[in-house]
Amino acid sequence: CNHSLRLCSTTSSSDWDYDIIVSGCGIVSTSFINKLLYKSNISKPFKICIIDPIDRFKQSPSNPTSIPSSRVYALSTGSIELLKSINIWNKIKLTNRLQPFKQMYIWESFGPGKVSFNSKDIKVDQLGYILEENVILQALVDELTNYSIIDYKFGYVISDIKVNLIDENTVGPANITITNILDKSTSQLSTRLVFGGDGATSTVRKLSNISTIGWSYGQEALIATVQVDNSDKNANTAYQKYLPTGPLAMLPLWDNYKGIVWSLPVSEAKRISQLTNNEIIVLINKSLNNNKLADDWNNKPNNIIYDIANTFKILSDPVDIPPRVVSIDTPIQSFPLQFQTATSYYSNRVVLLGDA
Repeated sequence: CNHSLRLCSTTSSSDWDYDIIVSGCGIVSTSFINKLLYKSNISKPFKICIIDPIDRFKQSPSNPTSIPSSRVYALSTGSIELLKSINIWNKIKLTNRLQPFKQMYIWESFGPGKVSFNSKDIKVDQLGYILEENVILQALVDELTNYSIIDYKFGYVISDIKVNLIDENTVGPANITITNILDKSTSQLSTRLVFGGDGATSTVRKLSNISTIGWSYGQEALIATVQVDNSDKNANTAYQKYLPTGPLAMLPLWDNYKGIVWSLPVSEAKRISQLTNNEIIVLINKSLNNNKLADDWNNKPNNIIYDIANTFKILSDPVDIPPRVVSIDTPIQSFPLQFQTATSYYSNRVVLLGDA
């Protein structure tokens, strides 16, 4: 269709500064560029520019003995295969920050509902891995240094995109204005294609007049890295309990560290995040290990379904009770939970990536 033709068609390669400009240097963007270039025949004069407000080369690499970051990914087999395909996986393994999980227990706070998964059931060594976001990103960014065709504009954001129509089926290059985040000075760049990998609040998407549809779930996720006691007999187990207010997950990390992800109504998330660490520890342990609903929540249903479910509540306990939290080792962070998708993933000279 004509719209597809307008995505990339132009007059000649001399019309632009870069073949590709990528806004954002996060995991999605760097995975995309590595996938595009690894073992490819792409070389000069092809040129790529990455724009990001943060200088990703100045990010401190993880110390193998440091406390795990609270921002973690659960990597499935598909994600691992992608990382292998771009020469990243072996580098990540060398960091000694990977934690396999071999089983999952998921159960509800009242009622007999529960489900479990074990890697042995499907004859694999593990169901996946838990890994910190910064470790993945560091490996991806380091790999980009192998490609001389990439320029970096760190400390900048895209502030304007203009695309001029040449004729019915041809558009000129995308003319980009970038702004320095410190002194607010601007520069002009042109490109054949802009990739917006700048997240859920994507400036590229907004400047391209691509709308979104979605809604808020009215919840926030609280995350933190915690330490547990020595009662943890299943260090490779991920737990998730469904409470009346939302799920509470405990993800395995190395040693006695765990990642906590607690989904709560916004008001409850704000209340809990203002408590002391000791008070939060009590709530986490009560929520994961106590059959009775937390007294704070007072939302017991007044019907026969609750009474029947409560009678059999013991059936919903996981085979192995989660270990008890003894300390919170990172600041509590919160993130809004929402559904959002763009109504189109491309426009003239623009393609959206990831959450954008």
